[in-house]
Amino acid sequence: MYNKEEKISNTSEYFLNTPSETAKQLFFYPTAIGQFDYMAGYDLMRSRYDSYLLIFIEKGEMEITIDKGTLTAHSGDVALINCYLPHGYSAKTDCKTIWIHFDGSTAKQYFDYITEQAGNVITPANYRSLYQQMYSLFNDHRQKEKPNEISVSLAITSILQGLISSLGCNDTVSDGVKKTTAYIAKNYKNKISLSDLSELAGFSPYYFTRVFKKETGMTPHQYLLSTRISVAKYNLSTTRMTISEIASNCGFDDDSAFCYAFKKWEGMTPTQYRANK
Repeated sequence: MYNKEEKISNTSEYFLNTPSETAKQLFFYPTAIGQFDYMAGYDLMRSRYDSYLLIFIEKGEMEITIDKGTLTAHSGDVALINCYLPHGYSAKTDCKTIWIHFDGSTAKQYFDYITEQAGNVITPANYRSLYQQMYSLFNDHRQKEKPNEISVSLAITSILQGLISSLGCNDTVSDGVKKTTAYIAKNYKNKISLSDLSELAGFSPYYFTRVFKKETGMTPHQYLLSTRISVAKYNLSTTRMTISEIASNCGFDDDSAFCYAFKKWEGMTPTQYRANK
C-alpha cells in the first residue's frame, strides 16, 4: 500500500500483517512494515500503538521522543521504540527510512536488553548487513501476499541478535579503522572520498567518521590531509622536486590548493618550510 499522510512521499510503501494465534504465542511477528521517505517537518506523537518499533535511518536525521526525553538519530542509526508507552518521532531533515512494528513472546526481553545496553538510538557497526536483512524482509512482504511466519520470525530474530552482537564489536571497529588507514597510506595520491573509506570499513559514513576520530584523534579527511602533508614535508626536505610536482605527487588538485593546505597545517608556505631545512 502507498502512504497518503502529509509530509511522507507518495511513493512510500507499507504493508500490514495480522499474525496467527500460533505466531502470537511462539514467534516474532510484524504488525506493519514499510519503507518511508519523510519530508522535513514531519511530526508524529501518540500515546500508544501496541508494538515495538525499529526504524533504520538510511539518510537524514530524526528526533525520537520517549519518556527519557528527545534523542537524535542520524543516518546509519537504528531507533528502537516501545510503542506501548507514549512516544513520537519527527523528521529534522528529509529522511529515508525502513521500519517495522513488531511484537512477540520475547519482544519485551529483547527490547529491554538492547536499550539497557545501548539506549534507544543505536549506531551499529554492522549497519549495512542489518539494513540488507531489513530490506529483504520488507521485500518479502512486497512480493508475497502472506510471507511464511516462521521465516519472518527468524528474520526478525536475526536482526535483533545482530543489534546485540554489534554492541560488543570493538575488534571489528579497530580492524575497520586499521584497514582504512593502511588504504590511505597506499593511495593518498588518489582521490579518496568518505564513502570509499566507510565502504571499505563496512560501516555507515556517520558511524565510520565517529569511530575513526575516536581511535585516531582525527576525522578521515584530517587524517588523509595529515598523510599528504607528511609526504610533502619529506619531499620538501629531501628532494629537488618542484612545488608543482610535490603537489601532484601528494594528491592535491593544484599548486594553490597545496600551498593553502600546507600553510594552514604548518603555519608557513612550502617554500618557507624548504628554506628552513
